[in-house]
Amino acid sequence: MIRVEEILDNRDVTTLYLSIGTGLCIEPLFKEVKRYDPAKVLVPVNPDDYGIHYFNVWTLVRNIITATGQAKDLVKTPRLSNYIVEIVLEELHVLASLYESISLTPTLLIPNYDRTYREYVSKVLLKEKYAIRNEIDMVAYDVGIKVLNMDLPIAVSRTTTRRSLLTSHNALDMFNGSDVLESNTGRLVKETNLVKKYKKVGKEDLSFLPWDKDLLHFLGDGNFLQGESFIVKRKFLELARSYNVTRLTSNHTLRELIKKAKV
Repeated sequence: MIRVEEILDNRDVTTLYLSIGTGLCIEPLFKEVKRYDPAKVLVPVNPDDYGIHYFNVWTLVRNIITATGQAKDLVKTPRLSNYIVEIVLEELHVLASLYESISLTPTLLIPNYDRTYREYVSKVLLKEKYAIRNEIDMVAYDVGIKVLNMDLPIAVSRTTTRRSLLTSHNALDMFNGSDVLESNTGRLVKETNLVKKYKKVGKEDLSFLPWDKDLLHFLGDGNFLQGESFIVKRKFLELARSYNVTRLTSNHTLRELIKKAKV
């Protein structure tokens, strides 16, 4: 029987006392902080450009579990979410304390991945090597339910008019105007560059495409969403070029081209 509390307490954390993926994510926001890896070159992110930093609860849970180095054994623990909730609350407290100095509001995002999400999830996730991902997701789902009604800065959607940061490993969250601050790397991805999240189609250049949710489902992200077959996606790109698609092309036009590509 594994000792869950001991494993979680001994997880890899940064000097900010956050699980490694989350801690490295926020380091670029602070000018004066002891770095986890002083040799690593960081590109600073100006917190004054933003008012809110959303953290997807699924991502925080993933970062906590993977920081143990024993995720495969840990996810088999009964009622693991009970242990993880406490750590999520601790890390939110740390974030709130840290963010007081930079006038940012850390907010827990609890997304609702509706049936559309499940319909498009790649069947490869059912394979054994992806089983751990599914297990982590189930723990994250339980944690989200447990914290939903707590007295915390929580959002189920992003409706603020203020510019915001988002930390999430799910491309389905990356709409509604947030720039993305990535876990582990601390790399800032501006909303205008989110097209890089599309799954690659061979060596095709996808930079001319708009960032669009229907197109994300169609092309996939190589992570959660597999997208259509390579042949269908190539056909779509040929159509997109012939119709002079740009980053300003409407969702209606994209949907029509997707229909044509599937014929």
